[in-house]
Amino acid sequence: MPAISLKSLSIRGRALIRDRIVSGMSWMAGAELAIRVTRLGATILLARLMTPDVFGAAALALAVFEIVRLFNENGLGAAVIRARQEELANVAETAYRISWVVAIALAVLQVGAGALVSALADRPELFWLIAALAGVYLFMPMGCVHAWMIMRREGMARMAGVNAAQLILDNALTIALALTGFEVWAIVLPKLLTAPVWLIGMAWGRPWRRKPGVRPAPLGPLGRFCAPVLISELIAGLRLHADKLIVASLFGLDAAGVYYVAFNAGAGLSSAVSTAFNRVVYPRFCTAATEPGGIRAAHGRVLRVYAPAFATLFLIQSLAALVYVPILFGAQWAHVSGLVAVLCLSGAARLFAETSLLALRAAGAPTRECIGAAMLGLASLLGLLAGSGAGLAGAAAGYAAGIALAAAVISQSALSHLSHSQLLGAQTS
Repeated sequence: MPAISLKSLSIRGRALIRDRIVSGMSWMAGAELAIRVTRLGATILLARLMTPDVFGAAALALAVFEIVRLFNENGLGAAVIRARQEELANVAETAYRISWVVAIALAVLQVGAGALVSALADRPELFWLIAALAGVYLFMPMGCVHAWMIMRREGMARMAGVNAAQLILDNALTIALALTGFEVWAIVLPKLLTAPVWLIGMAWGRPWRRKPGVRPAPLGPLGRFCAPVLISELIAGLRLHADKLIVASLFGLDAAGVYYVAFNAGAGLSSAVSTAFNRVVYPRFCTAATEPGGIRAAHGRVLRVYAPAFATLFLIQSLAALVYVPILFGAQWAHVSGLVAVLCLSGAARLFAETSLLALRAAGAPTRECIGAAMLGLASLLGLLAGSGAGLAGAAAGYAAGIALAAAVISQSALSHLSHSQLLGAQTS
């Protein structure tokens, strides 16, 4: 009789995980659909109004911003989401204090990066484009702990709503500014103007309240967890954004502009869906990690059921790109259809790899995650460089092939590690 009861609980537990993942992804998917419709409209309009050189300047400025912003993905959020209830207040207090130090440092770094890039490119206007985005960092500390608490509680409806509101407004402002002659600033300026929307959305109702007298958590254990996570996020971000810098250096700003349009028309969607998917599955992995063998089961189920479904959508999009790109963007962009299709393919493999890396993070193995992230980043960028001899299309194909190869190795390695941990009766190593 007890065995039957345990089996019943196990079945209900599995159903609960499935339901929450589906529910979370439903909210995220709805938000992403709204975001992508407006972004696609903005991209189509910009492609008809602007030259590849203007796109290239914007792509370079945004790539620098995204790379600098990676230092804000420093593992503090992952630590808050993963913290035990009895230590949560202490960890949150430490994360809040550190986030202010990081934000100020990143604002200074952003301005410095603007000066360096504009000097290297001999394009003085790039300094102002890049430096203006430093203001975004000053909004982050006031809302980040609130956001992490919402994610910890799996409040995906709220996360999706806030992100959708911010990015839809971003795209609407881009369209309005482009039509009024702001040119490259139409792409860059909305990032700064919409930052308060994110802050208000996350802090509304105060999901987190600072408690007087709470002592910060010790920096030692937090640092040992966050350092590998930060390195993993830096590597992941470099993989996602350094390709644009490499394309600009190898082929020039015109080619970087073409690549920027192709990315937004194709891989931008898969990247956004992957990010939404990861936000849903990581809290579930953290919950599953509290039960013996739970994270191994949750990870295997995600790889078998959910990841293939989303990967299939990316494959369908890749085939459709050959048709929709010339129709939506105009005949002058028809030659990038193949490039869009190839970049879409990279999203399917990346989804499997990133899911496995998050399972390792939730299992308390950030060093293994870091090694996997390094493998994924190195393989993708080496593939891009290897294929660059065949032009822009060859570089994109090499990039996608590198991701696919690394994803296969990372997924298998994560499954093996989690199985070994389960056999030892441990969830961390």
